[in-house]
Amino acid sequence: MPLEIHTFTAKKEENMMDRVFHARITAGQYLFLLLPTVLVIYGFLTRNWFISLLCMVMLVLVIEELIHTTYTLTADGQLLIGRGRFHRQKSYALADITEVERAKAMMLGRLAVTHYVLLRFSNGKCEALLPTDEEGFVQALMKRRKGADKEEEE
Repeated sequence: MPLEIHTFTAKKEENMMDRVFHARITAGQYLFLLLPTVLVIYGFLTRNWFISLLCMVMLVLVIEELIHTTYTLTADGQLLIGRGRFHRQKSYALADITEVERAKAMMLGRLAVTHYVLLRFSNGKCEALLPTDEEGFVQALMKRRKGADKEEEE
């Protein structure tokens, strides 16, 4: 039996894969983690097990959210924002994004302590995102938005 070879050609837009961006952890979030850590140590030293246990659970939840926050641009024109296993994943259509802005917060002179990507949607909602590669995220988002706009026109 001879070997049959099948070749398939696909359009470049249809061959697009999901792109996942991880969240950056800011200095303020590290400082926030310091408070429950100090309370856990204080609870152990004073033998107050309830405070220690409560703060350890809080630490686990916060660390889990920080580590597992992702922003996914899907091939079917969706932005999925996942904030860990204990939160529901948010989904937005890329066509609903009206404005993408790289913003800065907490300015100390010319130095920006925090910078983020601000997305505005057609329903009036906003999302502030902290991707590790902001420039790459904005470029991928704009590229996929243009593709989503072309599909809507057809």
